[in-house]
Amino acid sequence: MKKKIVITGISSAIIKKMTEQFDLSKYDIVGITRNLSNVSLSSIKIIKGDLLNITDYSTLLNDCYMIIHGAAITHSRKEKEYFKINLDATKKLVDAAKKYNVERFIFVSSNTAGKTSGTYGLTKFLAENYIKKQCDNWIIFRISEVYGGNKGEGIEKLLSNILTNSIVLCPTNVPSKLCPIHIKDVVQQMLHHTFLRERLNITLMINGPKAYSYSEIIDLGKKRSKRKVKVIYLSKRFMFFVKWIVKKCPFNIGIVPDQVDRLYSVKDIRPNENTLIKLEDYIDKLLTTKPKLH
Repeated sequence: MKKKIVITGISSAIIKKMTEQFDLSKYDIVGITRNLSNVSLSSIKIIKGDLLNITDYSTLLNDCYMIIHGAAITHSRKEKEYFKINLDATKKLVDAAKKYNVERFIFVSSNTAGKTSGTYGLTKFLAENYIKKQCDNWIIFRISEVYGGNKGEGIEKLLSNILTNSIVLCPTNVPSKLCPIHIKDVVQQMLHHTFLRERLNITLMINGPKAYSYSEIIDLGKKRSKRKVKVIYLSKRFMFFVKWIVKKCPFNIGIVPDQVDRLYSVKDIRPNENTLIKLEDYIDKLLTTKPKLH
């Protein structure tokens, strides 16, 4: 008999790629998303559902073997949204999992989870703690900066700027280096631990093979592309001034205040040499697949 897996946030690039590799001869997959148009997965049941209204679909957890909880809000100008979605809704999902005796709870978190990582990091940290206290069998994945998912933000946006723009902005005095990892390596590590790990109740860091500062990533991109790029360095004081401006600004200017707090939070950096795709190889691939880059 197949085991049921319920997945939240199935429209995210990581969860979608992970789901594509599930053994459908062993598992019945039910994916939940707020926007059905963002998901196209064959042989998988997709339903429309909002994490804030868990009572609308909690009966799906009946006879459920495992929950993979990937739904979250990451860039909001309203701090209350982080608490409502990342923390309160997660608590309700955990409580429903207990009610229906779900055997395993997998939580997709972030390497920015922590008390001093802005509201996003704080709510992820508090959600992790609730899961640890309430669930019997859990795995928490703290994922580092991901590239290769074509999201146009984070590391991917930085690389694009290095390879196409004549000027690149670089924050300074960032306390922790980045440990970027390709989306394919993220998926493989998550699959391995989700289905093959014998010992549960563990927080796992999903990091890339090498730690870089922002300046080192820019230098790597310049070296691989052989481009001349002017780097404008932004101090920590300036970045927090930007945060203040953004909070006062009534409209979106491409950054939310919380992102500055995340940038300057201290992260757990543990490079993982077992990853297959290196950042320099990915940059080389970008250069060969995008002939306009020069």
